[in-house]
Amino acid sequence: MLRVVIRLGVFGRETRVPFFKALFTLLRHNPNALGAFYYDCFHFYHLNQHKHQVARSIGQHLAASFDEADLDEKRP
Repeated sequence: MLRVVIRLGVFGRETRVPFFKALFTLLRHNPNALGAFYYDCFHFYHLNQHKHQVARSIGQHLAASFDEADLDEKRP
């Protein structure tokens, strides 16, 4: 949990305020959900690391030229 707090709450410029706001709200209203919050934050951090790579890959794929005959070809 400490790693998540450091990565999202301390070093994450875009995530710092929303992270601490959500964490303090959770601790005040539903501290039993801390495990689920950690789980969601862990997965958010992991997926957020790959967003630039995925966006670049999709952009390259969409920018690549294609043969219009491929559009008419029926696939099984």
